Amino acid sequence: IHIVSPYQGSLKKWGWLAVFQLYIYGLMWGLVPVLFVDIGTDETAKVIVAYFFTAFIMIGQAVTYCAYRPMWFAYAVPANAAMLLTLLANDTPGSNLWAMYLALLILFCISSLQKNHRSIIEEIKLELKYADLMQQLQQEKEKADQANLSKSTFLASASHDLRQPVHAMNLFIEMLQKKPLPDDSKLLIDRIASSATNLQS
Repeated sequence: IHIVSPYQGSLKKWGWLAVFQLYIYGLMWGLVPVLFVDIGTDETAKVIVAYFFTAFIMIGQAVTYCAYRPMWFAYAVPANAAMLLTLLANDTPGSNLWAMYLALLILFCISSLQKNHRSIIEEIKLELKYADLMQQLQQEKEKADQANLSKSTFLASASHDLRQPVHAMNLFIEMLQKKPLPDDSKLLIDRIASSATNLQS
């Protein structure tokens, strides 16, 4: 399902502006541990906090930015690339293990991002399908209302058209009943009058 919006051009502009902003944030957060933490001399807790705080921001962003994935990648790639390269290039014991943990965390975030993205797309498709069904239902209701109106108009017109000849017939029967006629003719006219009365009720 393709969504067409009158604001599509401006939405794209704002989307790419947000991507650029997150790219800058990613660069800044990615350089913080590289520039301010020395893996070889700083204590382990400081290194873990510095490196993995930046990485854990990705987990929240995998949910927040899953509707528009370029925003997440704009942050995650620069934020983690510098940290991964620094960890891999360092010969301090355990730095390669930390790099592996960071890589696993990135893969987990990508998997979560994809899953959340699919969920949002499915929800949007369902909403659009629901809106389409509601529009079809409204159109069918309008058709049914129009058909009912046409039927009512027809019945009113037909009823009026039927009442006029029956009324005229009753007038003729009344005139015939006032005339002197043989008994068998009067009996026939009375039967016709009874049938005409039944037609009117």
